[in-house]
Formats: sequence, structure tokens, C-alpha cells
Amino acid sequence: MSDRCKGKTWDGWNFHQCSYKSWRDGYCKIHHSEKVALRQKKASEAYESRVKNSPLYLAISRADKAEAERDRLKAALEDVLAATSCSPQNPWKNCKAQEYNSLEHYDGHIREAKAILEKALASCKDGDA
Repeated sequence: MSDRCKGKTWDGWNFHQCSYKSWRDGYCKIHHSEKVALRQKKASEAYESRVKNSPLYLAISRADKAEAERDRLKAALEDVLAATSCSPQNPWKNCKAQEYNSLEHYDGHIREAKAILEKALASCKDGDA
């Protein structure tokens, strides 16, 4: 058995056998699969921590959260608009009011719209905490 590592190195033109002594399984500490895997894991962890703490990554994640929040609030406002625009031609959530001109009918929808907005506002405050 050879004392030299079975690993290959690249000199820019050709591959050559590694010149270090074999350590385990015929490979040196540089080319042994356990050591290679450990180095790759450490390098990827360092890269991920560097990327996730970069200002660009933080700005993009904040923008994504803001966009999701905007979409959620837009849906809540559309629901409020539908509640306040209830009519015989455009009933809200299958509203079957007998008299669309009565104030009680619209008061009920206004209470529901207020609840929708309060829920959206509460979720905004929870997201900020």
C-alpha cells in the first residue's frame, strides 16, 4: 500500500496524485470524504449566515412581508366595500333582506364591515410585535 494520498489535485493543466501522506482509507486529511463533507458544511453555514444577514436579503424579506400584508388588507377592504354596497342586484354573502332601504339592514352590514377591519388591524399589530 502506498504512503501517498489517493486524492487528485489540479495544477491548472493536469491532474496529479496528491503528495500528502495517507491518513485514513488511503486519503489525507484534505481529501478524506469525512473531512471534505465537514468543510463543505462549515462553508455553506458561513455563506448562509452571511447572506441572511446581508442588507439586500433583509430588504427583500421585508418587502415580501409588506406585499403579503398589503394583499391581505386589500382583501379585507374589498370585503368591506362589498358589505357596504349590498343591493338587490349585488347581495353581500347571499343577503336576503326584505327591505334594502331600511337602516337596520345597512347597520348590520356596517357592524360586519367594522369587525372585518378590526380583525385586519389586530393582525397588523400582531405582525409588528
